[in-house]
Amino acid sequence: MNGLRRHAVFVGRAVVPLVLLGSWSLAAALSDLVAPVGASVSALLSGFADGSLWPDVSDTLRSVLAGFAVAVVLGIPFGVWVGRSPYLYRVLESVFSGTAAVPRIVLLPVLLTLFGITIQAKIGMAFLGAIVPIALTTMAGTRTVRPTLLKLGRSLSMSRRVTLLKVIVPSALASIMSGLRIGFSLSLLTVVLSEFFAAVHGVGLRIQQAYSSQDLPLMYGLVALVIVFGLVANIGIWLIERRTVE
Repeated sequence: MNGLRRHAVFVGRAVVPLVLLGSWSLAAALSDLVAPVGASVSALLSGFADGSLWPDVSDTLRSVLAGFAVAVVLGIPFGVWVGRSPYLYRVLESVFSGTAAVPRIVLLPVLLTLFGITIQAKIGMAFLGAIVPIALTTMAGTRTVRPTLLKLGRSLSMSRRVTLLKVIVPSALASIMSGLRIGFSLSLLTVVLSEFFAAVHGVGLRIQQAYSSQDLPLMYGLVALVIVFGLVANIGIWLIERRTVE
C-alpha cells in the first residue's frame, strides 16, 4: 500500500511540469504575446552557445549562493541560541516575524549606497532574503524539542555541545530544512528582482532588456530558467532533508 502511494506521488510530481508546459504551449497558440516553448528554449540555447548569457547566469548564481550560504552559517546558530533562551525568544521572535513582512527590495538603495552596483550588493540582497526565514524556523524548531529528550541527555551526562548536536539539532532539523527551502527561494527572488533596477550583469537585467526590446522568446526562456533554478534547488534541499530526517 505504501509502495503504491509513493508511486502515485511520484507520478503526480512528474505530471505537474508536463501540465505547465502544456499550459504554456496552449497560451502561446492563443496569443502572440506568449512565445512558444520551442522558440524560448532555442533563444536560451543560442545565448549559451554564443557565450552572451554565461556572465549573467554566473553573476546571479554566485550572488544567490554566497548570500544564502552566509545566511545559513549565521542564521542557524543564531536561531538555536535564541530558541534555547525563553527570554530571548520572547523578545526577538516578534521582531523577526515583523521584519518578515518588509519587502527586501526597499533595502536595495541602502546596499547600493554602501557597495555600489556590485556583486556585493546582490550578495547582501540574497542574505537579507534568506536570513529571516532561516532564523525563524530554527527558533521554532528548537522550541519544539521534547523536554524528555533533554532530561535523557542530562541523565546521560551529555555536555552542552553533545546535547546540541545529538538532541536539539536533530529534533529541529525538519523545521530548519523548511526554512532553508524558503530562504533559498527568497534569496533567488530578491537577487533577480534587484537586477531589474541596478546591475551590470544578471539574469534579471537580461529579462528586463529582453522585455524592453520585445525579444519575447529570450524573455520567456530566461523566466523559465529562473523557475528551473528555484525548483532544482528546492528539490535538492528536500532530498537532503529526507536523508537526514529519516
